Amino acid sequence: MTTDLDLAPLTGSPAGLAELAGAATRAAGALHGVRDDLARVAGALRGHRSGAVDAARELLARLTLDVVLCADVLRTVAGVLAQRATGLTSEQDAAARALTARDDALARLARAEADEVLALRADPLVPLPDAARDAWDARVRAVQAREDVAAAERAWRDARDAKDSASRQAAPLLDGLADARAVAVSARHGVGAADHATAWARGTDLAARVPVALGGDRRARDAARTDLFAAMTAADGDPALWTAFWDAVDPASLLAVLGTDPPPGAVTALSGGLGVWAASAARDEQRDLGDRLVRGVGVGTATADRAARLGDLLGAARLPAAVWTGAADAVVERHRATGQDDVEATDLAPLVVAVADGLSAHPRAALDHLAPVDPDDLRERLHVWFGATPPDGWPDGGVAVTGMLAAAVAVGSRADVPTQQRTALVVSVVTKVVHGYRGLLSVNAPVGGSAVGNVVDVYRPYLESVDENVHLQQDGDPRPGPGLLLTDLGDRGRVEGTSIPWSTAQPRLDPFALREVITATSATPADAGRWLSALDDHVEATVTVATERDLGPDARERLFLDTLDDVGFVSGSIQSPVIADAEQATGLGSVAATGAGVGLSLATAFSSAGVSVAATAAGAALPGLVPDHVDAARSEVLRTEPTLRDRFAAPLNRAAVDLDVAAGASPDDAERRNEALAPGGEGATKSFGNGYALGSDLARTLGETT
Repeated sequence: MTTDLDLAPLTGSPAGLAELAGAATRAAGALHGVRDDLARVAGALRGHRSGAVDAARELLARLTLDVVLCADVLRTVAGVLAQRATGLTSEQDAAARALTARDDALARLARAEADEVLALRADPLVPLPDAARDAWDARVRAVQAREDVAAAERAWRDARDAKDSASRQAAPLLDGLADARAVAVSARHGVGAADHATAWARGTDLAARVPVALGGDRRARDAARTDLFAAMTAADGDPALWTAFWDAVDPASLLAVLGTDPPPGAVTALSGGLGVWAASAARDEQRDLGDRLVRGVGVGTATADRAARLGDLLGAARLPAAVWTGAADAVVERHRATGQDDVEATDLAPLVVAVADGLSAHPRAALDHLAPVDPDDLRERLHVWFGATPPDGWPDGGVAVTGMLAAAVAVGSRADVPTQQRTALVVSVVTKVVHGYRGLLSVNAPVGGSAVGNVVDVYRPYLESVDENVHLQQDGDPRPGPGLLLTDLGDRGRVEGTSIPWSTAQPRLDPFALREVITATSATPADAGRWLSALDDHVEATVTVATERDLGPDARERLFLDTLDDVGFVSGSIQSPVIADAEQATGLGSVAATGAGVGLSLATAFSSAGVSVAATAAGAALPGLVPDHVDAARSEVLRTEPTLRDRFAAPLNRAAVDLDVAAGASPDDAERRNEALAPGGEGATKSFGNGYALGSDLARTLGETT
């Protein structure tokens, strides 16, 4: 829109607008002809049946919809341009008449002023009364001329303002129609081009009202917010309006306006509109808005309210991956820029939870965010998400951040080898980070329930290398820093002396840190059961490997014994709180509660072997904890070991026997050949027992064995 010079002819070309309107009308008419042609082609396909014909019909249907939509847009554009051409003609004519009237009034003013001067300089021969009368008459005419000049200038400005107002009304209509993606969104929602253009204008107007609601005194602000929220609620479900709104609104102003108590209807409308906008926006636009939304939280006393409102807004929206990626990157950048003390972490918690939860729905995006190629960047990002926990934990108990990690690991551990390696590095780093200062598992509020399930899922692909990581530690390998792979340390493969590969790239895990992770996430029978279920699956997967690779008896036995090493360490780690709590106990109550809640019920409530010696120990052993808490606790953990060993050794032994019988051995020979794998066999007892002792803390260091 051009700016007109003051008191000059109004700019613009009605003829040019009319010509454009005519061209748009002709183009719309031509498209109607195209639509008819497409209909004839579609008609010619009737009665034909084939894959190619079906594809052609589908293409014709899409083309027809596009043609009809384009014709509708062109017809609407033609109407706006034609109306504007007519209006501009009227406005220019009115301005021209005003300028002519002003010129005439200025000429009259000049003559009147000259006549007054002449009258005051009258010839002495002219009678004085006549001279005075002529001067007065000239002065009256001058006053009238000045009033006419002012009236003409007002008329010109009225014409200019009318032109500006009409142009401002037409501009958003045309802008909305020029946005092809927005028009297409409206069309999919059954909104025609004309209604789309009108709704688009309302959306830009609604966005413009947001900063206005921040101005004035408190009463004015409250009134403006009330009106704004009412308008937002009323606009719920209008695709064109919300596309225009989210294109134009400033996120920081919006979060400031939402304040502490926005009406739920307004938040719902905003969230739904954000989803509509994002569904049609380009990836870069989506990412940019995610970034700007998080940056809009700002700093200061209002941070908590704004973060909470943005968390509500994002939590209710269905958004593509790029929005969440932009938001997640902004969370990391904010941490880099400001650090993050306890207050900041608490204030931002609802927002961080919403972003992590949103990213969890897009596993590959979650992986790419958490596992960048740069290892330093990877460590920093993981520290932000898993090492900067609010002092009292996440408001959702850690479900969102652990869900994001589990989703990333699930997709990354099954991807190509370089991606597997990045994923394994993530787990290696996280295993240490979660126990650092403000780590996920070191703050005042322990994770539980679904969050524990997520943690277990993170380690499922890597249970097969627990034994290898423990043995590296026992063999004198220095306690590893985070961010290493087994292949970085001359990895011997899954089973030494065989060609059995890892199912996925394996991380170098610090066994001490891994034990702490398992211990912290198995504090209840239900949580311990999640780990045991994962171990059951690991045993089943091992049997599948042995079956599919048609291993010989020796290689199979080594594989099965290594697996018992794996499950023994994890099972022992589940039991370690029994000993740890006994060491800290000051009386029978705490030890009894811990032993009954974790140690005993672990072996009975979840054991596939049923009630065993551990069940009897529930009534008999706990009183013995009074004189010597630690020794009694260790004894209790030892009594639990056979039940757990049987749970995992029995299916491996059965599988080995069945495979040998299938290969032609007699049942008795197969039983004898696999005696080492029997639950009470020497091999199973040693393999499971060593890992169990280390994990449960029966052995005081990872260099000790039973």
